[in-house]
Amino acid sequence: VMLVGPSQEHQASSFASPLMVTHSGNVRLDEDGQATISLPASLLLRAVDDSHRYQLTALGAPMPTLHVLTEVRRLHSGQGNQQRRDDTAGFVVGGGLPGRRVSWTVMSELKSS
Repeated sequence: VMLVGPSQEHQASSFASPLMVTHSGNVRLDEDGQATISLPASLLLRAVDDSHRYQLTALGAPMPTLHVLTEVRRLHSGQGNQQRRDDTAGFVVGGGLPGRRVSWTVMSELKSS
């Protein structure tokens, strides 16, 4: 680690970062320690494929096995052959404690116009 004092010169660097969109919230986990997070379906059209970045924070108790179980994808409703496309995207959180809350953030890089 290099510490730079007021009398020392330092270089600043800058870079162009891609345009990002951020979605965040809190969710309560179900009896299996999982939760499905819904996002706007337009995210799938606007985001660069596989550009999603996730952050999960356990609230109220440690959850060392908390993780993203399923990455951002289009969500379906119905069962078996009766599935239909919804206008919702989302991801699934797993490995948490049943009934506990999780704070989540997903950032996605947007396609250039």
